[in-house]
Amino acid sequence: VIVKLQQKMKLTHFSFALVAFFLSIVLVSAAGVQLVQNAIPNAVHNQDVTISLNLSNTDTTAYTALDWTGSQATGAAIKQLSSVTSIDAGETKEVKFVLAVPQYAVGSVSATFQVNNGTAVTPLATRTLTIPVSNTPSLSTSLISAPASNQNGTLNVTNTGNVKLNNVELTASGPATVVFSANR
Repeated sequence: VIVKLQQKMKLTHFSFALVAFFLSIVLVSAAGVQLVQNAIPNAVHNQDVTISLNLSNTDTTAYTALDWTGSQATGAAIKQLSSVTSIDAGETKEVKFVLAVPQYAVGSVSATFQVNNGTAVTPLATRTLTIPVSNTPSLSTSLISAPASNQNGTLNVTNTGNVKLNNVELTASGPATVVFSANR
């Protein structure tokens, strides 16, 4: 009974050692490729923002089928993925992405950039960034009809920024009637 128990324990130790060995190979190879963030730019609503990262390969393996299609954005759209498709062992390359920040976006947008080697399920590297969106108060006006001595004029005032405006003051000389609508 003791001999069988010892054999069973040796088999269990061997199984754990084998699993640990394979995990260390996977983790070591995956840790050799990294996406390192450069300076994070401020985004502006209704504009594109370019994100620049460094892709570093400290592995002894070159990767020749880099795939960025697993990248995702929240609060923005990825307009352009990196065009880098290969990286040699020991090499570092700058990779760029373009995000389209929608009109009236406020606070921040985020993106997770992911690079896979070909159709491999496990990514070589990922990097999640939060990009602040600048507050840009702005108004535009357009004259719909000019006032005349016997006719009212109409002026359209539109909040074209991404923040609510308070204490907006319209001034006119002479008699004027102002009507506000809830449209942005």
